[in-house]
Amino acid sequence: MEKSRVFLNPGRKLVDEVADWLCGGAGYPGRVRRGADGVHSLAHLLLVVPTAQSGRNLRLALARRAREKGWGGILPPLVSMPDLLLHPAGKRVATEAEELAVCAELLRQTDLHAFSALFPRPPGEKTLDWALDAARTILGIYSVLGEKGLLMREVDCPEDAARWRDLSGLEERFLAAFSARGVLPRCLARREAAAAGCVEPDVEEIVLPSAVDIPGAFTDYLVHSSCPATLLLHAFPEEADKFDAWGRPQGDFAASLPPGAIHPSPTPLEEADAIAAHFAAVATSEAWPALVVCDADMHAALEGAFQNRFAEDELVLRNPSREPLAQTALGRLLVELLQLADRDDYESFSAFARSGDVARWAAAALKVDSAEIARAVGMLDAVQNAHLPRTLGEAITGTEDEEVRAHTNDERAALGRLLQLARLVEAKRTDPYGFLREIFASLVLDERNPSDRELVAAAEAVRALRADCASELIPESMRQPLFVRLLKRATYMQEPVAPNVLTAGGWLEVAWCPDGELVFAGFNEGCVPGDVVGHAFVPDALRQTLGVTTNASRAARDRYIFAQALRCRPAGAVSVHLHQLGSDASVTKPSRILFPCISDKDLPGLAKRLYTVAQGGSGRPARAFPDAWRLALPFPPPGKVFRESISATGIDAYKRCPFEFYLKEVFGEPADDRYRELDPRDFGTLCHEALRSFACSDLKDSADAKEIAAFLEREVRRRLSSFGTTLPAVVELQGEAAIARLGYFAQRQADRRAQGWRIVAAEQLLSGTFKDCPTRVRGQIDRIDRHETTGELAIIDYKTWRRADTDKMDSLQLPVYRALVEASGQYGPAAKNSRALYCILAERLEDTVFDEEDACHAGGQAEAENELVDILTRIARGIFYPPNRGDVWKNVYDRLIWNSPAEGVDPAWIADQAARLAAHKAEVEAHKS
Repeated sequence: MEKSRVFLNPGRKLVDEVADWLCGGAGYPGRVRRGADGVHSLAHLLLVVPTAQSGRNLRLALARRAREKGWGGILPPLVSMPDLLLHPAGKRVATEAEELAVCAELLRQTDLHAFSALFPRPPGEKTLDWALDAARTILGIYSVLGEKGLLMREVDCPEDAARWRDLSGLEERFLAAFSARGVLPRCLARREAAAAGCVEPDVEEIVLPSAVDIPGAFTDYLVHSSCPATLLLHAFPEEADKFDAWGRPQGDFAASLPPGAIHPSPTPLEEADAIAAHFAAVATSEAWPALVVCDADMHAALEGAFQNRFAEDELVLRNPSREPLAQTALGRLLVELLQLADRDDYESFSAFARSGDVARWAAAALKVDSAEIARAVGMLDAVQNAHLPRTLGEAITGTEDEEVRAHTNDERAALGRLLQLARLVEAKRTDPYGFLREIFASLVLDERNPSDRELVAAAEAVRALRADCASELIPESMRQPLFVRLLKRATYMQEPVAPNVLTAGGWLEVAWCPDGELVFAGFNEGCVPGDVVGHAFVPDALRQTLGVTTNASRAARDRYIFAQALRCRPAGAVSVHLHQLGSDASVTKPSRILFPCISDKDLPGLAKRLYTVAQGGSGRPARAFPDAWRLALPFPPPGKVFRESISATGIDAYKRCPFEFYLKEVFGEPADDRYRELDPRDFGTLCHEALRSFACSDLKDSADAKEIAAFLEREVRRRLSSFGTTLPAVVELQGEAAIARLGYFAQRQADRRAQGWRIVAAEQLLSGTFKDCPTRVRGQIDRIDRHETTGELAIIDYKTWRRADTDKMDSLQLPVYRALVEASGQYGPAAKNSRALYCILAERLEDTVFDEEDACHAGGQAEAENELVDILTRIARGIFYPPNRGDVWKNVYDRLIWNSPAEGVDPAWIADQAARLAAHKAEVEAHKS
């Protein structure tokens, strides 16, 4: 393959330079051919661009050039992206669904003890959920290796050789499974396409304009192509050594940005409003600037700000990103229906019945008006409070009881309608797709209605996903669970119909933007340069060895892209907006890419301006909340004041949400009437107390599941008697639920005892300090086991969860307990290598487990203790903001704060918190250096 380089003028926009290079403008000879019929053509060329929008911009530029030259038109080149070209023609390539299914089935059929480095503790039961989770983790490695077209067997990693040997062995079986079916898995399809090179018969030259992000597999594609490749570098010839052999940037490029072009705001809401105001100030005779959104979390705030500033016929902002399918009305409804079909779940029925589409269908099916359906669904709360149903069947029985006991005719009528609706759903739930078609069969769609357009786009995505999961390679029993999993991750695209649409651009489209003015939104560290999200098995050091994208190469790429945007535009044509608090209220920093563009004399002034924003010196959105109505929280003491002690659960509460932790300290917890209903904490206490009695009884060494279950049932009933002789139905049913869970526990406990584990302590109170932090951390350990033969020690914490939940396991409780047990000196040398784990007291036997797979070992102890000390130091500094993701503070305190803390809390308190956090981070950085 012949390869050549051409340098394009970086003082002009890339899209104009490429169009002139192709069409023979600006002094370039051009690549246009004119046929005997007089038609101008570039059809002999293949142009490789980074995104579809880049390709559209180039085609428009070529059409303009053809019109300017009076050609009447031009046959365009073949324009494509690397990933599309790395797909072999005429081959049956596996889908994601097929690969997950085949890999999951392989894992369930394989003796995992033969792969002990990859599965040091194989699960006792290889459930379908476990197999699909494990398959997704393993196949996720190809998202990294595929960039270079590598297979697992080709990875040379001496530091983790045993695990990669196991992965190679599984890969061999995985590839053989597809080979036997005559299907090409995607990893091999990519290699095959790269090895074949360009197979387009009419292509005589491959052109790569500013190919800053081509993967290694595509360079193989170019090497194996018979036609020559031309690299168009948007740079000065003297900068040639700042690119690698394939035109990817690997150096710094000079560009300047006046500090006045940088616009910091305290929050994304205020930033979004500032950007919308910028667009609103554009004269009607002028073209709109281009908007590039670097922080994907800002799209919602920007759309809201533009709706505030513009009428729909003036300007509508479009997010070109694909939307989550599961968050559409159709997606949510389908998930609930599939859950109902699978396990007759009451919560799914309750959510399903409250849907607007279901209410419309129910009104037509029962021949009543929508108000009657609303009253009927409203009675669900009464049924739930009185009977605590776990299934739809139990809800029907409870509704029948409530109908008999109804006090008024209106209540009786509403309960009767609810009963009709529940029975109708019960009859139809076994055919979820047919039921869904029936719900939407009578709906008349209007393409002007955004919700109807969403429904059509979502329905197309669902149809395609169902087709994927109906493959002959996927066992029948796996299709629905796999569909539900993929549905939760699937996306769809919806095109707007408004006449004046501003489409936000993505980062890779910056260089291809034809507009004279550029506005960047969310120009924060972590967004630009974007963090490389890798895989746990392929850390950044290994990525570098393998030659795939690393954080360093990503930063080099993004520095160059920003330089391209600045070099081809006059001063003042680029505006950069950023925020100090993220959409989740986490503290953010300006992108490091900005600072090389600022002169040394301007840097101090810019830093001062950024700090002023941190103190709350900016304006606020047009629709801000009055200060007088904001919640005035007390300011924590100044300086660093360490507490005398704190519990391990308190540490976890702070980690879960510092803001909720502080609100609880200021306002306390709301009172509840535990005699009417046990909240989740009281329910857990009921189970814990029974288990404590068991661990202190003569039966603690029993291996008889029935004997253990009977003891625990007696303990639960004895404690329930303290609520009175006549229990409310809710409490009584919760007691039965506790007995059922403990019955499942009894079976697992009997198995554990048979394996040689003995209970040696229960509800042990321990405390200690960590490193140089004076705060004592207290912990009450539910249970400690010792193995009779090996002497191993296991620290156990009971959890009344539905199942083992990795999201909930991001906790410091287990590492703290490990450290406290070791420091106590009560358990000898075995404490040093002890493991801490959760015992899940679940609703089903298959989910009840002593969770050895996710146990906490000595390996991660130091990292956990560092995080613990950081939390204790933050508390000492009075740092209780920002909230963590998920807005968990709203569960209890939502009535205190309007909308969000950023909008509903005293801005002076927010500014004080920002200053405390900045001081803490500065101290941490100084300590590192």
